[in-house]
Amino acid sequence: LSFDASGSFYPNSNPLNTIEAGINVQFNYLLFSNQYFVSGLSYRGILPYKNKDQRGLEQLMSLNLGWQYYLGQNHSIGTSLNYQKKSSKDESTFSFNQTTANVNYIYNFKGF
Repeated sequence: LSFDASGSFYPNSNPLNTIEAGINVQFNYLLFSNQYFVSGLSYRGILPYKNKDQRGLEQLMSLNLGWQYYLGQNHSIGTSLNYQKKSSKDESTFSFNQTTANVNYIYNFKGF
């Protein structure tokens, strides 16, 4: 479980300036000695303080599911399915639904 607060400042673009806070929950379940089921849920509230009348309080929700298999001490393969939904008063510019699927090979270089 993690919590974060952040913001963004674009000097030339008032509509993009925001204050943000979010919470993230990640759950890893050991299936076998070298395989994990991975799931996560996150929520982020976004306040566009320079443009709040047009955009309103925006919400970003994300859900991910995946599987990770460790091939050895330094490398693994995995799959993930991610879904994101962002809501805003300005639906044409700042709202979206997005689904992605990934297959990853990860090698951790040690000794650098």
